[in-house]
Order: sequence, then structure tokens, then C-alpha cells
Amino acid sequence: PDPAPGALPGAPAGAPAPAQDPVSGLCARLGLTELDAALLLVSLAPDLDRTFEQLYGYLNDDVSRRRATVALALDLCGIPVHSAPARARLHSTAPLVSLGLLAVDEPERPFLSRSLRVPDRVVSHLLGDDTPDPALAAHLRPLPEPPYALGADEEFARFAELLAARLAAAPPLTAYLRESREGDGLSCAATALRAAGLPALHFAGPEDRVSDLLREARLSGGVVVVSALPEEPGALVRELAASGVPVLISGRRPYDPQWCDHGAPDPLVLEAPRRGTGALLAW
Repeated sequence: PDPAPGALPGAPAGAPAPAQDPVSGLCARLGLTELDAALLLVSLAPDLDRTFEQLYGYLNDDVSRRRATVALALDLCGIPVHSAPARARLHSTAPLVSLGLLAVDEPERPFLSRSLRVPDRVVSHLLGDDTPDPALAAHLRPLPEPPYALGADEEFARFAELLAARLAAAPPLTAYLRESREGDGLSCAATALRAAGLPALHFAGPEDRVSDLLREARLSGGVVVVSALPEEPGALVRELAASGVPVLISGRRPYDPQWCDHGAPDPLVLEAPRRGTGALLAW
């Protein structure tokens, strides 16, 4: 019989987890299965040790094919290639692919002969390098410094404190900070993130970079911050709200429920408090 979805053959039920390494840590954070982790490792091997290129070429019976194929990866994991639950772990909607951790290349080939590739940014992260992809880094902006004399503005301080607590809790929060004055929402976000000790990914780029942005947030544990919505923000807001990563959006426009009218959850809509005089001087 096929193994249970996400399970490896021979793994005892309830076995204690091994000491955590970068791959198992990533899988734990993102809710990936043991089979996902094994497929990721098999696909990662040629990027870590060139001898795997020769080995995979030999096992693929084609020396020019130096990455694992779907069939080879399943074989190396001890899974029958006809196992529907195992094959489903490599579909475009499965977590490994949809979260941007693994690419299944060569769509023109039959499914079993398609190559598996771990994106360079994921390889770097697993090796301990948390420098964002240069193509994404060009669209990241620093947040403003949190206002000084915060204690003098009790409403602002209390709001930022509550927002920080919610950001640090589960499930991930998506919030729209409605501003009555430009900059108030972004200042609230900066203050809350500093209080929560969470890194920020303040994005000011095109929508075709959002998938890279969300992958970076998943890898780094950062909070996505967007303060400049496009003229038609619906598609962007839906993608951010359905991403499963914490997101703070600020803007002066009233929130429009139609922005999430295709099944995506609506963000929590909050009125950002105005900064006090001391905060204005800092701004």
C-alpha cells in the first residue's frame, strides 16, 4: 500500500524528532512533512557537493541530467513512483512548490522525468546566508525610526504595544492600518515591530516580485510592510492576505471589502492613531 501522505517508509510512528538542522527548522516553521524534507534534501544535494551531479547523471542514465528528476527523488526516498500522495507533494499547489522552496522544471517533459531544482535564495538560506535576493533587495526600503518620546503619547504607545503583541502571536496577522494623516500607519508599524523584535520587509516594488517577497518573509521570519498600494490594489491585497505570513498595510484610503472578494480573508482593519508632537519632530 502507498505510504501515508508526507510519510517515509520505515519511519516509526511517534518517533522523537532528531536534533534540528536548517532543513528541519524550515520544515517545522512552514508545516512541511518528513517527505517534503527528504525531497528538498535530495534536490539540494548537487548544489552542495558536485559529486552528486555525477551520481545523479549515472542514476538518471543520462550524464547530461545532473539534477534529481521526480522519479529519481521518489526512488531515493523509497517511495513508489506511482504513489499518488507522494507525487502530489510535487504539484504546483503543494507547499514545496507554492511556497517557492522547490522548482519543478521542464514542464514539457512527462511528470516523472522533470528536473527538481532548489532556488539559489533557498540554498543560501539553508547555508546560513540571510541576504535577500538582489532582485528583491532593490525594492526593499528601511522603515522610519520609531518616534522618540513615545511615553508622552499614551494612545499611540498603547496601540503599538497591542499591535506588537498580536504580531508576535499566532496565527499570522494581516492588518490594514488606515491613516488619517500620511505616515501615521507606517510609524505605528515601525514602533510595533521594534517592540516585538521582528524584522521588517518594507516593500515598494512591482507586483511581479510579490512571490519573492513572500518567500523571503517565510525564510527570514520577517513581517511584510506595504505603504504604497497600487491604484487597483485588489490582487495585491488578496495575495498578501492569503499568504500565511504576517503583513501590515498602511494607507489613507478606506478599506474596500471588494479587495478580497475572491475567497481571500479580509485583513483586520485598524485606525492608526495620530502621532504626537514629539513623533512629528522625529518624522
